[in-house]
Amino acid sequence: MKQPRRKRKCHCCRQWFRPNPKAAFRQKYCSRRRCQRASKAASQRKWKGKPDNRKLADPVKERARVYRWRSLNPEHWKRVFVRFRKGKVVLRRDDRLAGR
Repeated sequence: MKQPRRKRKCHCCRQWFRPNPKAAFRQKYCSRRRCQRASKAASQRKWKGKPDNRKLADPVKERARVYRWRSLNPEHWKRVFVRFRKGKVVLRRDDRLAGR
């Protein structure tokens, strides 16, 4: 027999809501847009606060890493990048992969 879902109080707006049954034990925020944004911000703060992740969250080091990767892979953007045609985004396939 199923147990009725219990209501929880949202950590952001303090309103009562019924959590999704698949994630009820983890869900702490309701589905309102403002609350979802607060949930994401709290999640990111938590992730960045962990000692192992601090070095990954450093924007200066991340920028240098991306710059290095781009200089080592200059052809990547020619193969995968997006073309704009008449205002629509069209993905371009790599000519080698398409067999041309």
